Amino acid sequence: MVKAIQNLLDFKPKEVLIKDVGQANWIEILDEKNQVRIVFDMGVPISAGKNEVLAKINEINWKDNTVKPVFVLSHWHLDHFHALYAIKEHLTDYFSAIIVPNCPQKSMIRTTLAELVQNNMSLYEFVDYLCPSSEERIEKILNKTNVSMFRFKYEKNENYRCLGLIVHSDKKYCILSGDMSNAQINEMLDLEALDGTETLYLVVPHHGGKAGKDSLMRTFSECVISVGKNNPYGHPKKVILNALKKRSKVFLTSIQGTQKILLN
Repeated sequence: MVKAIQNLLDFKPKEVLIKDVGQANWIEILDEKNQVRIVFDMGVPISAGKNEVLAKINEINWKDNTVKPVFVLSHWHLDHFHALYAIKEHLTDYFSAIIVPNCPQKSMIRTTLAELVQNNMSLYEFVDYLCPSSEERIEKILNKTNVSMFRFKYEKNENYRCLGLIVHSDKKYCILSGDMSNAQINEMLDLEALDGTETLYLVVPHHGGKAGKDSLMRTFSECVISVGKNNPYGHPKKVILNALKKRSKVFLTSIQGTQKILLN
Protein backbone atom coordinates (compact mmCIF):
# COMPACT_ATOMS: atom_id res chain seq x y z
CA MET A 1 0.00 0.00 0.00
CA VAL A 2 2.76 2.45 0.92
CA LYS A 3 4.60 1.91 -2.36
CA ALA A 4 1.40 2.57 -4.32
CA ILE A 5 0.88 5.83 -2.43
CA GLN A 6 4.51 6.86 -2.97
CA ASN A 7 4.00 6.45 -6.70
CA LEU A 8 0.86 8.57 -6.57
CA LEU A 9 2.58 11.35 -4.62
CA ASP A 10 5.93 11.32 -6.43
CA PHE A 11 6.07 14.89 -7.72
CA LYS A 12 7.74 18.19 -6.83
CA PRO A 13 5.32 20.61 -5.15
CA LYS A 14 5.32 24.17 -6.42
CA GLU A 15 2.49 25.81 -4.54
CA VAL A 16 0.16 25.30 -1.57
CA LEU A 17 -3.26 26.91 -1.87
CA ILE A 18 -5.23 27.41 1.36
CA LYS A 19 -8.75 28.14 0.15
CA ASP A 20 -11.11 30.58 1.80
CA VAL A 21 -14.01 28.24 2.61
CA GLY A 22 -15.20 29.78 5.85
CA GLN A 23 -14.99 27.80 9.09
CA ALA A 24 -13.50 24.71 7.44
CA ASN A 25 -10.36 23.36 5.80
CA TRP A 26 -9.60 22.85 2.07
CA ILE A 27 -6.02 22.85 0.79
CA GLU A 28 -4.67 22.13 -2.70
CA ILE A 29 -1.05 21.29 -3.58
CA LEU A 30 0.05 22.08 -7.14
CA ASP A 31 3.00 20.73 -9.10
CA GLU A 32 5.41 22.55 -11.43
CA LYS A 33 2.87 22.29 -14.27
CA ASN A 34 0.29 24.10 -12.11
CA GLN A 35 -1.82 20.98 -11.81
CA VAL A 36 -3.52 20.12 -8.51
CA ARG A 37 -1.92 16.88 -7.31
CA ILE A 38 -3.18 16.64 -3.72
CA VAL A 39 -6.35 17.91 -2.09
CA PHE A 40 -5.82 17.88 1.68
CA ASP A 41 -9.24 18.03 3.29
CA MET A 42 -12.29 19.23 1.39
CA GLY A 43 -14.40 20.96 3.95
CA VAL A 44 -17.07 23.61 4.02
CA PRO A 45 -18.75 24.87 7.20
CA ILE A 46 -20.84 22.32 9.07
CA SER A 47 -23.82 24.68 8.78
CA ALA A 48 -23.49 25.00 4.99
CA GLY A 49 -26.58 24.21 2.95
CA LYS A 50 -26.64 22.24 -0.29
CA ASN A 51 -26.35 25.33 -2.52
CA GLU A 52 -23.31 26.62 -0.62
CA VAL A 53 -21.60 23.24 -0.89
CA LEU A 54 -22.33 22.97 -4.62
CA ALA A 55 -21.01 26.49 -5.18
CA LYS A 56 -17.64 25.43 -3.76
CA ILE A 57 -17.71 22.24 -5.84
CA ASN A 58 -18.31 24.33 -8.97
CA GLU A 59 -15.06 26.21 -8.27
CA ILE A 60 -13.07 23.01 -8.79
CA ASN A 61 -10.72 23.45 -11.73
CA TRP A 62 -8.79 20.19 -11.82
CA LYS A 63 -11.24 17.90 -13.64
CA ASP A 64 -9.35 18.47 -16.91
CA ASN A 65 -5.96 17.62 -15.38
CA THR A 66 -3.84 15.08 -17.23
CA VAL A 67 -3.32 13.49 -13.79
CA LYS A 68 -6.19 13.37 -11.32
CA PRO A 69 -5.25 14.49 -7.80
CA VAL A 70 -5.19 12.36 -4.68
CA PHE A 71 -7.49 13.26 -1.81
CA VAL A 72 -5.98 13.04 1.69
CA LEU A 73 -8.19 13.46 4.75
CA SER A 74 -6.65 14.76 7.95
CA HIS A 75 -9.36 13.42 10.28
CA TRP A 76 -13.05 12.57 10.44
CA HIS A 77 -14.66 15.88 11.35
CA LEU A 78 -17.29 17.16 8.94
CA ASP A 79 -15.72 20.59 8.40
CA HIS A 80 -12.80 18.74 6.82
CA PHE A 81 -14.73 16.53 4.38
CA HIS A 82 -18.25 17.99 4.07
CA ALA A 83 -17.89 18.69 0.33
CA LEU A 84 -17.08 15.04 -0.42
CA TYR A 85 -20.68 14.06 0.29
CA ALA A 86 -21.89 16.33 -2.49
CA ILE A 87 -19.88 14.42 -5.10
CA LYS A 88 -19.63 10.98 -3.49
CA GLU A 89 -21.33 9.30 -6.45
CA HIS A 90 -18.83 10.89 -8.87
CA LEU A 91 -15.56 10.83 -6.92
CA THR A 92 -13.76 8.82 -9.60
CA ASP A 93 -14.30 11.83 -11.90
CA TYR A 94 -12.39 14.00 -9.46
CA PHE A 95 -9.73 11.83 -7.76
CA SER A 96 -7.36 9.00 -8.62
CA ALA A 97 -7.31 7.77 -5.01
CA ILE A 98 -8.47 8.63 -1.50
CA ILE A 99 -6.29 8.31 1.60
CA VAL A 100 -7.93 8.46 5.02
CA PRO A 101 -7.06 7.79 8.67
CA ASN A 102 -8.78 5.08 10.68
CA CYS A 103 -12.50 5.48 10.10
CA PRO A 104 -14.80 5.80 13.12
CA GLN A 105 -17.58 3.27 13.40
CA LYS A 106 -20.26 5.67 12.25
CA SER A 107 -22.69 4.02 9.86
CA MET A 108 -22.94 6.98 7.46
CA ILE A 109 -19.17 7.21 6.98
CA ARG A 110 -18.64 3.46 6.80
CA THR A 111 -21.40 3.18 4.21
CA THR A 112 -19.83 5.93 2.12
CA LEU A 113 -16.43 4.21 2.17
CA ALA A 114 -18.02 0.93 1.10
CA GLU A 115 -19.73 2.73 -1.78
CA LEU A 116 -16.40 4.19 -2.92
CA VAL A 117 -14.82 0.76 -3.16
CA GLN A 118 -17.84 -0.52 -5.08
CA ASN A 119 -17.41 2.37 -7.53
CA ASN A 120 -13.79 1.33 -8.22
CA MET A 121 -12.22 4.15 -6.23
CA SER A 122 -8.72 3.37 -4.94
CA LEU A 123 -9.15 3.73 -1.20
CA TYR A 124 -6.30 3.56 1.34
CA GLU A 125 -7.26 3.56 5.01
CA PHE A 126 -4.53 3.79 7.65
CA VAL A 127 -5.34 2.36 11.06
CA ASP A 128 -3.92 4.05 14.15
CA TYR A 129 -0.19 3.54 14.61
CA LEU A 130 0.53 0.49 16.76
CA CYS A 131 3.54 1.76 18.68
CA PRO A 132 6.31 -0.73 19.50
CA SER A 133 7.00 1.20 22.72
CA SER A 134 4.98 3.43 25.02
CA GLU A 135 7.21 6.44 24.18
CA GLU A 136 6.53 6.35 20.44
CA ARG A 137 3.45 8.16 19.11
CA ILE A 138 4.18 8.73 15.45
CA GLU A 139 5.17 6.87 12.29
CA LYS A 140 6.44 8.46 9.10
CA ILE A 141 4.59 6.61 6.35
CA LEU A 142 6.23 8.27 3.34
CA ASN A 143 9.83 9.42 3.30
CA LYS A 144 11.15 9.01 -0.25
CA THR A 145 9.29 11.81 -1.98
CA ASN A 146 8.75 15.56 -1.59
CA VAL A 147 5.62 14.65 0.35
CA SER A 148 5.97 13.23 3.86
CA MET A 149 2.94 11.59 5.47
CA PHE A 150 2.54 10.73 9.15
CA ARG A 151 0.10 8.78 11.30
CA PHE A 152 -0.25 8.75 15.07
CA LYS A 153 -1.20 6.34 17.83
CA TYR A 154 -4.76 6.20 19.13
CA GLU A 155 -5.92 9.29 21.02
CA LYS A 156 -9.27 9.89 22.71
CA ASN A 157 -9.37 13.35 21.14
CA GLU A 158 -10.59 12.83 17.56
CA ASN A 159 -8.62 15.88 16.40
CA TYR A 160 -5.41 14.01 17.17
CA ARG A 161 -6.36 10.72 15.47
CA CYS A 162 -5.19 11.99 12.14
CA LEU A 163 -2.89 12.02 9.14
CA GLY A 164 -0.43 14.88 8.74
CA LEU A 165 1.48 16.06 5.68
CA ILE A 166 4.67 17.98 5.10
CA VAL A 167 5.29 19.06 1.50
CA HIS A 168 8.59 20.57 0.48
CA SER A 169 10.64 21.72 -2.45
CA ASP A 170 14.34 22.35 -1.87
CA LYS A 171 14.55 24.19 1.45
CA LYS A 172 10.92 25.31 1.79
CA TYR A 173 8.63 23.15 3.95
CA CYS A 174 4.89 23.53 4.51
CA ILE A 175 3.16 21.68 7.37
CA LEU A 176 -0.48 20.68 6.86
CA SER A 177 -1.80 19.95 10.32
CA GLY A 178 -5.58 19.46 10.21
CA ASP A 179 -6.66 19.86 13.84
CA MET A 180 -3.64 18.15 15.44
CA SER A 181 -1.69 19.35 18.48
CA ASN A 182 1.46 21.47 18.61
CA ALA A 183 3.27 18.43 20.04
CA GLN A 184 2.32 16.38 16.97
CA ILE A 185 3.58 19.13 14.66
CA ASN A 186 6.91 19.08 16.48
CA GLU A 187 7.11 15.29 16.23
CA MET A 188 6.58 15.46 12.46
CA LEU A 189 9.29 18.08 12.07
CA ASP A 190 11.68 16.11 14.27
CA LEU A 191 11.39 13.13 11.90
CA GLU A 192 12.26 15.36 8.94
CA ALA A 193 15.84 15.73 10.26
CA LEU A 194 16.03 19.43 9.36
CA ASP A 195 19.32 21.30 9.70
CA GLY A 196 17.89 24.70 10.68
CA THR A 197 18.42 26.44 7.34
CA GLU A 198 14.94 25.64 6.02
CA THR A 199 12.07 28.08 5.60
CA LEU A 200 9.01 26.73 7.41
CA TYR A 201 5.34 27.46 6.73
CA LEU A 202 2.41 26.27 8.83
CA VAL A 203 -1.28 25.89 8.17
CA VAL A 204 -2.32 26.46 11.77
CA PRO A 205 -4.18 23.57 13.43
CA HIS A 206 -7.79 23.71 14.59
CA HIS A 207 -8.57 27.03 12.82
CA GLY A 208 -6.53 28.87 15.44
CA GLY A 209 -8.26 27.11 18.33
CA LYS A 210 -6.70 25.20 21.19
CA ALA A 211 -4.07 22.71 20.03
CA GLY A 212 -2.41 21.44 23.17
CA LYS A 213 0.30 23.37 24.98
CA ASP A 214 0.97 26.84 23.56
CA SER A 215 4.53 26.61 24.91
CA LEU A 216 5.27 23.98 22.24
CA MET A 217 4.67 26.40 19.35
CA ARG A 218 7.61 26.76 16.99
CA THR A 219 8.67 29.77 14.94
CA PHE A 220 7.59 29.77 11.30
CA SER A 221 8.22 32.16 8.44
CA GLU A 222 4.48 32.38 7.79
CA CYS A 223 1.36 30.91 9.37
CA VAL A 224 -2.02 30.68 7.69
CA ILE A 225 -5.24 30.20 9.64
CA SER A 226 -8.19 28.76 7.72
CA VAL A 227 -11.13 30.26 9.59
CA GLY A 228 -14.58 31.77 9.04
CA LYS A 229 -15.72 35.26 9.91
CA ASN A 230 -17.83 35.59 13.07
CA ASN A 231 -17.75 31.84 13.63
CA PRO A 232 -19.54 30.49 16.74
CA TYR A 233 -16.34 28.97 18.20
CA GLY A 234 -14.43 32.21 18.69
CA HIS A 235 -11.63 31.08 16.36
CA PRO A 236 -8.92 32.09 16.20
CA LYS A 237 -8.53 32.34 19.95
CA LYS A 238 -6.96 35.64 20.92
CA VAL A 239 -4.27 34.00 23.06
CA ILE A 240 -3.31 31.69 20.16
CA LEU A 241 -3.25 34.52 17.64
CA ASN A 242 -1.07 36.69 19.88
CA ALA A 243 1.34 33.81 20.51
CA LEU A 244 1.64 33.13 16.78
CA LYS A 245 2.21 36.81 15.96
CA LYS A 246 5.14 36.93 18.38
CA ARG A 247 6.87 34.21 16.36
CA SER A 248 5.64 34.48 12.78
CA LYS A 249 3.79 36.43 10.11
CA VAL A 250 0.14 35.41 10.36
CA PHE A 251 -2.56 35.47 7.67
CA LEU A 252 -6.27 34.69 8.13
CA THR A 253 -8.44 33.48 5.26
CA SER A 254 -11.36 35.29 6.91
CA ILE A 255 -9.55 38.60 6.37
CA GLN A 256 -7.06 38.12 3.54
CA GLY A 257 -8.95 35.43 1.60
CA THR A 258 -7.40 32.42 -0.11
CA GLN A 259 -3.67 32.19 0.61
CA LYS A 260 -0.86 30.94 -1.59
CA ILE A 261 2.47 29.57 -0.37
CA LEU A 262 5.13 29.26 -3.06
CA LEU A 263 7.66 26.48 -2.52
CA ASN A 264 9.82 26.82 -5.64
